[in-house]
Parts: sequence; structure tokens; C-alpha cells
Amino acid sequence: YINAMENPLMKDQPDDSGMAAYRLAQLEMQKRNYRRADRYADVSLAYDNSAQLGAEIKAQCMKAQMITPQDSSKYLAVINKLYETDPNNEKYFAWIMQFYDRPQQRHKLEYFVDKQLEDNPGNIVPWILKGELAMTTILRSVRQIAII
Repeated sequence: YINAMENPLMKDQPDDSGMAAYRLAQLEMQKRNYRRADRYADVSLAYDNSAQLGAEIKAQCMKAQMITPQDSSKYLAVINKLYETDPNNEKYFAWIMQFYDRPQQRHKLEYFVDKQLEDNPGNIVPWILKGELAMTTILRSVRQIAII
């Protein structure tokens, strides 16, 4: 379909190549063929109606292939950018939370939640997370005291 749309005979037809490329990227992701998924996501980025979806596929490919700290930094930058473009998107917020939900990232999670509270104090989700973080800290302290 994508190649057929480049034919001059198709010039008057609606072009859904972006959505077709996005769907192909999804299928390749399911097969864990990240290189092809990323390539189809690149195609979907060129179309207004599928650019955001293509960016999501690219982020998922990055996450699936993270190995080095540099890979992690790149992935975090991408999901932060996605979140900045749509701060009400729960998926992007969840991706950031999943990234930070590792023991070595705990302090960064607290910073991120505090920043979200500064930027949008009316959003209930960061308040809930702030409470959970405080509860976890208290439970950790209680366990340490019980061990002593």
C-alpha cells in the first residue's frame, strides 16, 4: 500500500500511508522485530495523522533495546518529550514512572513527582504518587528500626 501510493495513478486518492506504516510497525513490534518496527515508525512520522503514534512505537523500540546507560538516557529524553507534548496522556506518565521505578532511580522519581506538583498542582496523580513515596519511605524506616 505504501509503495502503491507513490504511483502517479494514485495521486487523487486519499493517502493513508502513515496509518498503514504505523500498523505495520505495531505488527513488527509484536514479533519483536524492532529494526523493522522502527523503520515503519519513521514512515508514520512523516504524516500528521500518525506522527504521534509513530513516535510512541519508536519509544517502545528504544525501551526494548536498552542496554547501556546512554540508551537509557536517550529513552528517558524521548518519553519526557512525549510527556511534554501531552502532559495529560496517562500512557506517557506511566512510562516515566516505570522508568523511575527502579531502586537506583528512586531519587529521580521523587524529583519528577515534585516537579509535576510545581507545574500542575491541580493534577491528582502526582499527589497520589507523592503519598505513596512518603509511605514507602516510612515503611522502609520502620523495617530498619525493627531489624535493629
